[in-house]
Amino acid sequence: MSRPQWTRQLERDVIERDDKSCINCGRPAADIHHIVARRGKKYSKKVWRIENMCCICRDCHVDGQTVWMRVQLLQRMQVLYGYDMDWAKDEVVMEEA
Repeated sequence: MSRPQWTRQLERDVIERDDKSCINCGRPAADIHHIVARRGKKYSKKVWRIENMCCICRDCHVDGQTVWMRVQLLQRMQVLYGYDMDWAKDEVVMEEA
């Protein structure tokens, strides 16, 4: 399956929204991170949504694979953008199990 065009546009929207900066530490971003992991959900619109994606630097991305960092990123999305992230909290906690 080739990558859908809408995913590319969504990534451009995330980069623009986050001003190419890591939302966790403010350094220049190197990656786009899915807070709720996309494992087994390759192009699911549940995880491919702007509320679930953020720009992040490489150092933070390594930590971003941990549950504690994912929870911290959820909180940052609420503070920075006013997103309702309740839908993602259970998903993030379930990843730890």
